[in-house]
Amino acid sequence: MDAGSHDGSERIDEEFSWIIPLRLPRNFGKSRARNIGVRTATGEFILLLSPDAEVQPETISQLSLHLQTNADWAAVSAKVQDAQGTPLKTAYRLPNISELKAACQKGTGLPVVDLTDGPAEGVADDALMVRKVFLKGMNYFEEKRFSEFWSDLEMCYQIQNSGRKLVIAGDAVVRLNQAERSAELDPSSRALLTADRVSGAAGYIGKRYGMLKGLLFRLNLAFSSLLDFRLFIAILSGGRVDGTQGGMLG
Repeated sequence: MDAGSHDGSERIDEEFSWIIPLRLPRNFGKSRARNIGVRTATGEFILLLSPDAEVQPETISQLSLHLQTNADWAAVSAKVQDAQGTPLKTAYRLPNISELKAACQKGTGLPVVDLTDGPAEGVADDALMVRKVFLKGMNYFEEKRFSEFWSDLEMCYQIQNSGRKLVIAGDAVVRLNQAERSAELDPSSRALLTADRVSGAAGYIGKRYGMLKGLLFRLNLAFSSLLDFRLFIAILSGGRVDGTQGGMLG
């Protein structure tokens, strides 16, 4: 799935003729792009993969085998390593409101736990294989609440709530080659991404703890950013990556 990229990756089928790329004219956010990809896919399992991930030769077959042989697993993640082969912690506990607030303010992921193999409450979606039937059962990724951020958190919650398992498979490996980004985002794009992160977190909180707490979460983060008027307006108005933005995020 190509979400309106400008880095040449939209021409990947010129190098790999056996793939079938899906191209969106603009960046409508991760949730919508994934929904289009999942609904179009004909396979039983869906692999969610970071653009920085380097998949090892047997990784996909090993992940697939785990789902084939463990009927109670809804999803399985590969063990993630850095470019030097050092294991990275990608598992986390389902967060409370304070942890989501800190993640939004810092622009980071959730606090990780010391786990690189075995069952987890939540796992980063760097290399996560999910049963398509499970995604269909949760009505795919909810685009009204989640655009670029936190739809993976909602999926992990849905897995736990269903009584199924989310597991990190230590025998399946991917490496993350996180290259330095050559160009920094302009202030409007940075504000939009932060607002999208807050909006998704508020949506998750609203579903888990009630709409009032979700609204108060958004207002609290908006007023804590008053010194940055652009960011204040973006958060207060519920800014999201939705295809209407310009710049590098367009």
